[in-house]
Amino acid sequence: MKYIKKHKIFTIFFVYFLLFFYFYFLKSSSFINSDEIVNINIYLYPETVLLKNYPNNHIFNSLFGMLIKYSYGIDLIYLRLISFLSLLGIIFFFLKIYQYYQHLESELMQQQLI
Repeated sequence: MKYIKKHKIFTIFFVYFLLFFYFYFLKSSSFINSDEIVNINIYLYPETVLLKNYPNNHIFNSLFGMLIKYSYGIDLIYLRLISFLSLLGIIFFFLKIYQYYQHLESELMQQQLI
């Protein structure tokens, strides 16, 4: 409870993204994008992970997708979960950077006042 009170913005974003995930990925009947189709059809197999037929950034996504495929089988919800968790990781990473620079700025201001 103390963490929730201290980090209100992070908690609000986290709850928002959990609701977004629930309604967009689990409750809706949205179809997969062309980028996701390419990733599932071409880059989900060990032989084609490093395939360079056109510029892409699917190496890490393919590695996680192969782990999911061998663990749970080919399930679109699990494969789409990779993108959602990556989004949460990016948000967490930028919040940490923001907190670092905010702390650095407060230290610099204290040094100028002394």
